[in-house]
Amino acid sequence: ASSYSWILPFGVNLVSGNLATDRIITVNFAGVLPSTTLLYIQARANNGIGSSNSLVKNASAPAPFNASTYALLKLTAAAPAAVASTGGPITGLVCGTTYNYSLTPSVLANSYVITGPTGSVVKSANFPANNSNVLATSEVAFTVQYPNNFVITTATPPQDKTLTIGAVNGVGSTLKTFNLTTQVLAAVGVHTNNYVNPTTSVASNTLFGKCGVQTISVPPVPNATSYQWTLQNGATGFSTSNSIVVDFSGVTPLTTGVKNIITVRASNGCVFSSIRTITLTWDGFTDACPIARMSDSAAPSITSKVSIYPNPASDNFNVEVSASEVSKMVMTIVNINGAVLSSKNLQLTEGNNVINENISTLSSGIYFVKFYNATNNETIVKKLVKN
Repeated sequence: ASSYSWILPFGVNLVSGNLATDRIITVNFAGVLPSTTLLYIQARANNGIGSSNSLVKNASAPAPFNASTYALLKLTAAAPAAVASTGGPITGLVCGTTYNYSLTPSVLANSYVITGPTGSVVKSANFPANNSNVLATSEVAFTVQYPNNFVITTATPPQDKTLTIGAVNGVGSTLKTFNLTTQVLAAVGVHTNNYVNPTTSVASNTLFGKCGVQTISVPPVPNATSYQWTLQNGATGFSTSNSIVVDFSGVTPLTTGVKNIITVRASNGCVFSSIRTITLTWDGFTDACPIARMSDSAAPSITSKVSIYPNPASDNFNVEVSASEVSKMVMTIVNINGAVLSSKNLQLTEGNNVINENISTLSSGIYFVKFYNATNNETIVKKLVKN
């Protein structure tokens, strides 16, 4: 052969070479329609006598190529394979969080279209300013920032429950859908209560009293970042942790068997756990709370009366102690967490004793004043409110 002749189909462009003479040519497929899956390039050899004839070989080709005398170069094209997997979390997602992903390259794909739930933002290294939930890129690494209110429930629209990746080439696109789930918090566990009977010092997990504050706690819930407590009937306290200090002194009305209900639920900033209900029964002690007194049973009580006033106090309060004999006591002020803030020795004379104590450096809140007499191992506890 001394030359070669070529016929190119529509959309196939000659890049280099001569279609009338050259044995080797270079082409591209820039003009081929995206839906095209089959092309035939025709070629034949020539010399001074004539040209090659492939008519018999082409008999099985579709019309009009079955009538061509050129040799047929059959080219097929296909849409890319679906993305097999994506490295990155798709379950237990937390709202407002940005996650990194890296997809497995798809055979025949030259780009990808990534679609996140409504309100999410998909970015990549080449498109850091993208502010949409859709990103078209040739990169295989990307990030998705999920919305601050992103929670998947049965009512969530199907398109907002998925991360979809389309593998794209000139022929078409093949989609792969990854089903997403958001984090679910476990139920709040059984509470503990530091209630102690003011006369017997017996602890109880099911009682509340007006004679002192109580700390109610629940076990930490995995992945929870805060807790929501509700109180009722005059009980006061505030906390966003799994423990709350409650003052029941203002609870009304009080009758035998009256119950106070506290509720708590955990949150991760997106969803809440189920509500834990804590039911406590009044211990029966009225506003005239008894002195918490503990002493050796064999030793008689030395103090017949201990009172503090004014209560609430601002900068100072008075301690009035009636003693049956000369003795010494240690007075200690502690906060509601049990931390010792001050301690001093008191010298008591027989009869009535009044001692003034300065508390101007203390913050507003609830405190306990403890009196200890080593003579008979007697301890007395009084509640003090600082304005």
